[in-house]
Amino acid sequence: MKNTQNFILIFLLVIGLDATSQERPFYKSYNWDRSPVYAIPSFDTVGIVTVKDEFIKEFIFEKNDNFIEYSIEHKVIWLNSDKQIELNNKIYLPFSGTSELLVNKARVITGDGKVIELDESKILTAEDEETKRTYKYFTFEGIEKGSFIEYYYVLKKYPEYKGNRVVMQTDHKKYNVNFELLSPPNLVFEFKSYNGLGTIVRDTNFTQKNRWVLSIDSIPALEKEDQAPYNAYKQFLIYKLDRNIGSGDYEISSYGKVSENVYRFLYDGSSKSENKELAKFIKSSNAMSFQDEKDRIRALEDYVKKTIFLVDADSDDLNDVTYILKNNIVSESGIVRLFARLFKQMDINAQLVLTCNRSLLKFDKKFEANNFLGEYLFYFPGIKSFMSASELSSRLGFPPPELTYNYGLFIKEVSLGDFNTGIGKVKFIEPVAYDKSFDIIRINVKFDSLDLTKTALKVEKSSGGYYAMFIQPYMHLFDEKTRNEVIESHIKYIGDDIEIIDSEVFNENAESFGILPFNVTANVTSDAYVEKAGKKYLFKIGKLIGPQVEMYKEKERILPLETQFNRDYHREITFNIPDGYQIKNLQDINIDNEYKKDGEILMKFVSSYEIEGNKVKVIADEYYKIIEVAPQIFDEYRKVINSAADFNKVTLILNPQ
Repeated sequence: MKNTQNFILIFLLVIGLDATSQERPFYKSYNWDRSPVYAIPSFDTVGIVTVKDEFIKEFIFEKNDNFIEYSIEHKVIWLNSDKQIELNNKIYLPFSGTSELLVNKARVITGDGKVIELDESKILTAEDEETKRTYKYFTFEGIEKGSFIEYYYVLKKYPEYKGNRVVMQTDHKKYNVNFELLSPPNLVFEFKSYNGLGTIVRDTNFTQKNRWVLSIDSIPALEKEDQAPYNAYKQFLIYKLDRNIGSGDYEISSYGKVSENVYRFLYDGSSKSENKELAKFIKSSNAMSFQDEKDRIRALEDYVKKTIFLVDADSDDLNDVTYILKNNIVSESGIVRLFARLFKQMDINAQLVLTCNRSLLKFDKKFEANNFLGEYLFYFPGIKSFMSASELSSRLGFPPPELTYNYGLFIKEVSLGDFNTGIGKVKFIEPVAYDKSFDIIRINVKFDSLDLTKTALKVEKSSGGYYAMFIQPYMHLFDEKTRNEVIESHIKYIGDDIEIIDSEVFNENAESFGILPFNVTANVTSDAYVEKAGKKYLFKIGKLIGPQVEMYKEKERILPLETQFNRDYHREITFNIPDGYQIKNLQDINIDNEYKKDGEILMKFVSSYEIEGNKVKVIADEYYKIIEVAPQIFDEYRKVINSAADFNKVTLILNPQ
């Protein structure tokens, strides 16, 4: 999704400057050591260690009061394995149409002290084939085990000062880590550290400019763990401009100002001709024919997402509602504006919610900064439901799951006499309930009376919520070949060793998503589920629920495990015991594991059976009402997850009577 800076207005503060604001930029006096000597971290036996990591940010007013940001990044990295040499023999540089690379230097220092400095021919430019974006990179030569690579660059760019994140931790150890921010004396920044990073302090001895520093001897490696929001748990800091003492402007990066600016973007500048076009569009959508607000929103959302083409570009035209409706093309910020004005004309109370992807960043409800506001949703208080404007697969009630279970800035309209504006409040974005995202399998098994190793299966598979999100809204767009492949993959979830005789699909349309499940029924045959063993037969009943995740524990869990969404599974398997046979190990089906907190079951797997005459019905239920699994309860989660894998291994023994 588009960063909200596309529609949050930026106001540069140039009031109350003094002569120090136009001093020589710091980068002009910065350089690396002409005779580098770096200590080899002999006590580290890993393949890579950063021995110097320097980040310097400077905000400065230049000629004509142009507000500029200079950014210096300087690294020295020790490489001591062929793998790490291969991974780090190219270093990519930031480069864009809105920034200027002023300095870029790189060199290799071998273990015996030889210095190999890169010339301009080793700094290359290339184009990404998919995005067509240009990038620059260093190519290092002469690296051998025990070498250091060193590089630094200076970037001149449009300033980011209302919330910027600097990540300090990575998957290997770092030494001599330093962060520094410089600004004119009248501009005061605020900082916050996360995940155990040290505190930034102001250098009161430095009087020419404001200077804040953070110096750390070492930062430990943070290893990746399965299903952990790794990037969100790295040590990092966020900085923002808080006030301009010269102009008396305070809370520059506050959410109050964001809310006002967003409101103006959404609603200011409408005209009679635009309103006329909006009314025509609403009529075409047939949304107003529904009495229920939820049905109206769903009809409008579906119509917009089927008729307006979303492009990865931005321009004034693509934000202009009249242009959008006449040309059926829109940008990501434009589609937010379009939906907002459609809802307003339909008299639907809709609040815009600004938030962030929780797998990358956890919204801090106490520190107001724009880098928490990179993604957006609509919230409808009347039906207590969320909607994504730009995600085509998403529909009302099922926003992108990574934007839930996080906090967000909810912006609502308020009226002060004849004046309307937006005010914001930080609130929690509840995840979708577990029973709204489900996967159900019902299988009736019939053994061939002449050869028990052959089975005929009637399979009914039903998926709803997030499990249908990337299928149901798109089925009408697929050609016949793709459609058949999707259906086949849906049936063959239980295994590839089956032959599909016939199949039927229900509710294969976007209108059904979130209301009716995506259903597939099929008749299949297979010889993969029963094996002959002498006079006995082995019925691999567990395999009929399909492959299951099995989690192993090799070491103590450090990071929380985080799932995309709450979920619910239901499995039913019915069969008749063949004449002349009996099953003595039906009790192997019985599995029951759960985790409770404050009396509520948050995750559970339970399987059991019922028998009536020779008919056996097996039921396996599994659900998770929990998104984040703390390290302290990881073993409990692993026990429940592994229960499904244990069921997957259950084999019933058919003994002749």
